[in-house]
This record gives sequence, C-alpha cells and structure tokens, in this order.
Amino acid sequence: MPTFVALKELGGSGNNDEILHRVIANLNLPDEVVDIPHIGASNISELQYQLAWSRTYLKLYGAIENSVRSVWSIHPNFVGINKLGEKNVLKIVAQMKVDKHKKQAETGNEKPGDDAPPNNDVEYPFGGG
Repeated sequence: MPTFVALKELGGSGNNDEILHRVIANLNLPDEVVDIPHIGASNISELQYQLAWSRTYLKLYGAIENSVRSVWSIHPNFVGINKLGEKNVLKIVAQMKVDKHKKQAETGNEKPGDDAPPNNDVEYPFGGG
C-alpha cells in the first residue's frame, strides 16, 4: 500500500527515487531504518529492495505500469481506487506464479532463476546490478 499511496500523492506517476522519498515521508521512517543495507548488495538499501518487490507485485496485479525504466504510473483502471486489499494482491500474484510454474512444467519450459528478486527497475550506481 505505501507504494500505491505514494504514486497517488505524486499525481499518479513517479520514478523510483520519488516513490522512495514519499514512502519515507509518509511512514516517517528514521534514517537508521532507511539506511539499512540489503544483505548481499552494498549499493541498495533494504527499503529500496522491498519497494522494488512492491512495484513488481503491483505491476503483476495490474495496478501500476512502467513505460520507461524506473518510471511508474497507476494503471487507468486503478486511478479512482484509493486503497488496495494487500492480502488480495498477494493472493492473486501468488496464484499467477503457481499457474506460471504449472504451465512451464507441463510444457517443459521451466527456467532456473524464475524466482529471482526484481532488479530491472532498481537504479544501481555505476551501471551495476
């Protein structure tokens, strides 16, 4: 919900940094929480990592979209919605994942690494990631 609310407050769209700063402000997060590094990645914080997952889930759910790398907008079908059922988002995305794995198993096209964390929309310094 914090990611969706941040996008609503940003006028319906924003980049990763704008979303991050809005979530920090809205949740009144102290620096010691914001600055916790993500384990295994020295160039992103745990908060940035979790927000990347949040954006991924919201995208899969259909609530947000990104037409340009690191820029997100609320899908037109969700513009008038002020609150999403977080449990419903998780349930639907989890079912999508199960269905995807079943289909891949049936066709023999299951690929290793399908459960890798999202990293395609996190801005890494120096082009890494």
